[in-house]
Amino acid sequence: MNKSILMVAVGCCVLLITSSAFPIPATLTDDITFRPITSTKYDTNELRVGYGSANNLYAETSYLRFYLPEINSGGDFTFRLGIYLKNAMNKLPTYVGVYIVPDYAPQSPQAMSVYYPSSSGYWPSSKSLAFKQISFTTPGWIYFDWTIPDDSPYYAGLMDQYLSLALSVPYGTRVNGTFYFSSLTGGYSPFLEYTDPPPANPVPEPATLLLLGSGIGGLWFAKRKLIIKHSSKY
Repeated sequence: MNKSILMVAVGCCVLLITSSAFPIPATLTDDITFRPITSTKYDTNELRVGYGSANNLYAETSYLRFYLPEINSGGDFTFRLGIYLKNAMNKLPTYVGVYIVPDYAPQSPQAMSVYYPSSSGYWPSSKSLAFKQISFTTPGWIYFDWTIPDDSPYYAGLMDQYLSLALSVPYGTRVNGTFYFSSLTGGYSPFLEYTDPPPANPVPEPATLLLLGSGIGGLWFAKRKLIIKHSSKY
C-alpha cells in the first residue's frame, strides 16, 4: 500500500517537471504607424490601421517588434496578440490581419507591398497569421491567436528571439475608415504571449529537484514511522 502511494507521488512529481510551460510574456520594444501614400511615420500614442476613403490601396499599417525571452526549438509555437481598440473612424466593419515582417520594419517602415511583392495583388502574397473583422462599438481588447509549426518558413526567424508583426487590412477587403489602437506609449500597450516547445532533454531546475527530493524523503520517513509503529505492537 505504502509502496503504491510512493510510486504515485513520484510519478506526479515527474509529470509536473516535464509538463508544458505556461505562456511567456514577450516584451514590446518598438511600434510605429506608417502611411505609404505620403511616407509618413506616426510615432505617437496611437497605432492606426485602415484609411479614410473606401477601398484605398494605401491603407495605414502599424508595425510591432517584440523580444521573446525564451526560445526552444523542436516543436510548435503558439501566440496570442492583444491590442486595445481606443476609437475608430469608420462606416463599415473592416478586417484586420496580422503578418510577419522583417525585424527592421518598425524602425524603417515601408509599404506592405515592399515586404510582399505584388505577385498576387497589392497586399501581402503571404497569408496572414490571423485576421478578424472588427467594428467599433466601445473601447476594448482585440485578440489574435495563431500557431507557427516547426515546418513553417517563419520558424527559423524566431530563433533570434525577435518577432516583428504588421497590423494591416488584408488585400481584397473593404477599407472604409481608420481604427485607432493604444501603442507602446499609450495607456494599454499591445501585448504578446507565447508558449514555446519544451527542451528536447529537459533539465529540472535545482529548486524543483529539491522539492522532489524533499517529497520523496518525507514519504520515506512516513513509511518508516508506520513500520516502527506497527512493529511495536508485537
